[in-house]
Amino acid sequence: DSAGRLWVTHSVEYPFPAKGKGVQPRSRHFPGVGDHPPRDRLTVFSDFGPDGRARKVVHFVGGLNIPIGQTPIPHGAIVYSIPNIYRCLDTNGDGKADTRTVLYGTFGNVDTHGMSNSYTRWIDGWIYGCHGFSNTSHVKDGSGHVTTLRSGNTYRFREDGSRFERFTWGQTNPFGLTFDPLGNLYSADCHSMPLYMLLRGASYPGINPEHRDDSLPFAPRMIFHNHGSTGICGPAFYAADQFPPEFRNCFYLCNPVT
Repeated sequence: DSAGRLWVTHSVEYPFPAKGKGVQPRSRHFPGVGDHPPRDRLTVFSDFGPDGRARKVVHFVGGLNIPIGQTPIPHGAIVYSIPNIYRCLDTNGDGKADTRTVLYGTFGNVDTHGMSNSYTRWIDGWIYGCHGFSNTSHVKDGSGHVTTLRSGNTYRFREDGSRFERFTWGQTNPFGLTFDPLGNLYSADCHSMPLYMLLRGASYPGINPEHRDDSLPFAPRMIFHNHGSTGICGPAFYAADQFPPEFRNCFYLCNPVT
């Protein structure tokens, strides 16, 4: 965040959610549900020493259920926990959340591989995110508008809860977002291709391609190989000057499988 603190969600539940309100019947891929309350957390690391280790660790909010999307906001954070996006605020200044309210919901969670994730703020005032494979969500915003998302999509929302809208159609399981200095948005697709440039309103191929007459045509592909992996995630664009010249203005992609 602007204070140099690192905000990290971590899960002991994944891929089997804890029991609780809004947890849907499991898919055939993930049949189990834990027989206990949610135990996942959003933690803040700060006061980094010369060795790079954080000397202060604060569990900002607990009791979360597979929180794979989060972003800091003034006085708190926005975080996903089955089945909603929540706004969690620290109103008394002790460094821990004491309020938690639903911002947007609800999100499908029959497959915990692809829920609401990768919240990424941009200078246009929107927060961007991904919606993944197999799930169907009906997301209501503060204006009463409901957006239906099926399987792979990207979207954006206002941090005050006032507006939620689709950004792109398709992909199989988009996971991870990054902007370049020109404001172009990119995502990885966890199941098919390593990188896509996301054009607002465009459609993208995937396992269940959803191309509509009122959307743009299928957008151009950037990469035509899949690295032999179904786990591509977390793209980042590097535009600073601390790295040597040959490593600048490059994409970096996580490939945890191959």
